[in-house]
Formats: sequence, structure tokens, C-alpha cells
Amino acid sequence: MTGKGFTGPMGVYLSVSFDNKDWYIMIRRADGKALDAFMEYQGRTVTQADVATLVPNWNSLEWHPVVDGLLHSRGVAAVDREKSVRLLTTEDSPLSNNQIIEEFKHFMAGKGE
Repeated sequence: MTGKGFTGPMGVYLSVSFDNKDWYIMIRRADGKALDAFMEYQGRTVTQADVATLVPNWNSLEWHPVVDGLLHSRGVAAVDREKSVRLLTTEDSPLSNNQIIEEFKHFMAGKGE
């Protein structure tokens, strides 16, 4: 499984979305500053290896629930050293937070359709 990268203005964040999946990954610097490395992924295929490079401790993240009214989304968030990671879905998604985390781990383990 691979995703498609989209970067925010001047590399403030990287969003990775997946075909046929009801959730996506958003990675930012924890301090909110831009990261030039994010720009490399704009419009290109993003693999689990790419995400692991940006978030090396992905398997030990401690997740907590978040709701983003501005984006009309909900999900979970964690911090990995200098990066803030969110796994988000739409407010009306049937996926539970635990299901989103499990699908993320499935992707990061190199499994998927």
C-alpha cells in the first residue's frame, strides 16, 4: 500500500492520503515551523519507508484523541521527537480511533492492498 503526498504552504505539513481508505496521515514539526523535506513528497507516491524516515519511532507513539473542527475531522495524535503526527478521518467515519491506529500500523508494517 502506498499513499499520495500533499504538502501545506511552504512545507508546514505533509499529508498522506490513501485510495479506498477513510483516514490519512498528517505530519508536522512539533514547533510548527516548515520543513523543506516535506516538499519532496508533494504530489508523489509516499511509502511506509518514507513515513518511517520522517517518524522513526512510529511503532512506539502514544496516541491521544483529537477533534479538529476546522478540518471537520477527528482521530488521534502523538509526538515523535520533533514531529507531531495525526491520523485523521472525517467526523462521520465509522472507524474508531483504535481501528485508525491499527490501519496505520498495518501500513507501516508494509502490509496492505
